[in-house]
Amino acid sequence: MDANLSDEVDHYLEHRTRRIPQQVDKQNSGPSRVSDEAPPDEAPPEAPPPAEGPPTIGLTEQDLEQMANLARLEDLKTTMEFINTIHSALLDDHYHQNHSGLVERLRNPSQEIFAINNPFIHYSLNLFLATNNTSKDTYNKARESYYRLHPENQGKILLLYQIKHFVAEESGVDGIIHNMCVNSYLAFTGPFAALEVCPKCQEQP
Repeated sequence: MDANLSDEVDHYLEHRTRRIPQQVDKQNSGPSRVSDEAPPDEAPPEAPPPAEGPPTIGLTEQDLEQMANLARLEDLKTTMEFINTIHSALLDDHYHQNHSGLVERLRNPSQEIFAINNPFIHYSLNLFLATNNTSKDTYNKARESYYRLHPENQGKILLLYQIKHFVAEESGVDGIIHNMCVNSYLAFTGPFAALEVCPKCQEQP
């Protein structure tokens, strides 16, 4: 290697070696790290005083009434009416006037152990639970299919209304039926309970 070139390389490496610690020092001399400790001349912030009384969960009737009064859009007003209806629902309200037996069973449920000894009632209950989210026709056709296989048991499987009544009597839980718009716009319940025609399509239920 040429002597002059060798000298230049040595000079460069020596100069580079001296610069590295300087750069590190500059990096370390930057802004100090954030400390978890408060400055000595500043006191830590005080915690807010505890709230008086028990904590409130949810909305009060006054809150809901104020929100309903603030609503300006018709859909929002309707929504608030539904919320108020659900919030103030009671077992003694007008929705249960024709279900006095249901309310009584809910308040005084049976204390006996539930058992089904009749195999045909048991089969009817299983069939009802299996087709509960389908149409009435599904239950009836399944019932007829059973009779084609076992004609000797004709009439022993409960009709749909019979098994529904059986479930309501034994469980104390029954459905409350409301009419619906024929075009499925709404159900005649809540703020629509007293209407005789649908406000969307003007059709009767």
